[in-house]
Amino acid sequence: MNQAPGHALFRADASPDVGTGHLVRCRTLAAELERRGWTTTLASRDLPPELRHSVRGSEMTLIELDATSDAEAEHAVIAERIARPVTVAVVDHYAIGADWQRAAGAWAERLMAIDDLADRFQAVDLLLNQNPGPGPSRYRGLVPPAARILAGPTYALVRPEFAAMRLRARNKRAVQRILVFLSGTDPHDVTRRAAEAATARLATSEDIVKAVNARLMQSERELTDQGGLPGRPWYRHLLYAPGVETGYGAKTMPGAREGIEQGRYAEAEHEIARIADALQREVRLVDAAAGELERLGK
Repeated sequence: MNQAPGHALFRADASPDVGTGHLVRCRTLAAELERRGWTTTLASRDLPPELRHSVRGSEMTLIELDATSDAEAEHAVIAERIARPVTVAVVDHYAIGADWQRAAGAWAERLMAIDDLADRFQAVDLLLNQNPGPGPSRYRGLVPPAARILAGPTYALVRPEFAAMRLRARNKRAVQRILVFLSGTDPHDVTRRAAEAATARLATSEDIVKAVNARLMQSERELTDQGGLPGRPWYRHLLYAPGVETGYGAKTMPGAREGIEQGRYAEAEHEIARIADALQREVRLVDAAAGELERLGK
């Protein structure tokens, strides 16, 4: 990236289906760039009103995209609306891959992806996966050979106030409070189940807390399948992905729904079974996390 202050454009969405994590971590990176003199822009579809208001009240410029537009139209809108050349386009979106990124090269000097899944090729110069576990080798063949990979919690996009709290917490030997947070949206109320499992008597077992955190970070991956969706193996998330006819608009349980809508009932039945297996994996993970938390009260 250029040493002089530049312009970063972020492509991320937030909704009850997608959650808010993609947008929040993009804004964390944007705030640090703004502190260093950069200008920032967010291109997004269908932001909930409160998030739209929050972005408009910040230093970030918002480009609102039509939820029904295809990728070509999306790029045309961005290219028309950007106020100055884009130094780097940052994509944080499970439904966007190499085709979109290559097209973005028409209006951006460099491309970056923020990723969690390592489930598709990314045509970028820089890739960030802040999760524990996946090292650069996991992206072998999934990024261009010259791409730089930042992997692991060392590169976690954490707001300064949380980093400061972590420094203070290192001086405490006993665990006194646990914050359970799965996502900005939780339609199945999993957060409450996990929180209720923690009693007022918190033990000093830091290992248990680490184990619970490790399980919760795995929760999104349990909803993916290496086989991908029918006809689109590069999309591996079984609960939401772009619909075949909806552009980048998210569609819940796409394999089953599209099988039913298009009259491929045997395929739909197979997809329903795969979704059920994924949800059962998620339930087992949450139950295991709840069991670990229950141990803290004994």
